[in-house]
Amino acid sequence: MNVLATIASRRGLVSSLLAVAAACARPASAVETVQMPMQAHRGYFSEHCFVLSQGQRLAYEVHTPHAVDFNLHHHPAEGGTVFPDRLRLAARHANEIVAESGGVYCFQAANPEDRGQGYVLTVSYDVSGG
Repeated sequence: MNVLATIASRRGLVSSLLAVAAACARPASAVETVQMPMQAHRGYFSEHCFVLSQGQRLAYEVHTPHAVDFNLHHHPAEGGTVFPDRLRLAARHANEIVAESGGVYCFQAANPEDRGQGYVLTVSYDVSGG
């Protein structure tokens, strides 16, 4: 390999390494979006669960075309259920919490009345820190 080819090859390697380092330095978007299908009958509920560590921050936003009984609840290791957020939600709700203890957390929505047809509730959330 001649000197010019060696320099070009090394420049390509250095450029590639710099590109990889730059990509690793940029935080990837951790926003997750879940679709929670809701059936039309009163009392139907849907839930999406995930694990948080103590001290992690959870930011979320919920969108629904119909009123629902919405909650974020937690099942601590020592038992029971804790509700960091609970409300009758009509359209959009956003909130942020810091996990007081680690374990399973769940978004849950329940139909407070019969509907003409099913629909979808959307939750976008981001977990950080910890």
